[in-house]
Amino acid sequence: MTKNERIRALKKEFKILLQKLERLLKTTNRQNSIDDVIDLIQTFYFVYHKVSDCQKLVSKL
Repeated sequence: MTKNERIRALKKEFKILLQKLERLLKTTNRQNSIDDVIDLIQTFYFVYHKVSDCQKLVSKL
């Protein structure tokens, strides 16, 4: 996989994760179930690591 292909793949994954995060934030309320909170934390975790992957990739360019 070339660098450009990897960047495109990361952008696509990042967009999907942000859409999921947005959907979770819109549907949550003050009485969140534990599953909603766990899902939100996991999504933030994945977004953080995708951003980190992007930063590493860009620094190598």
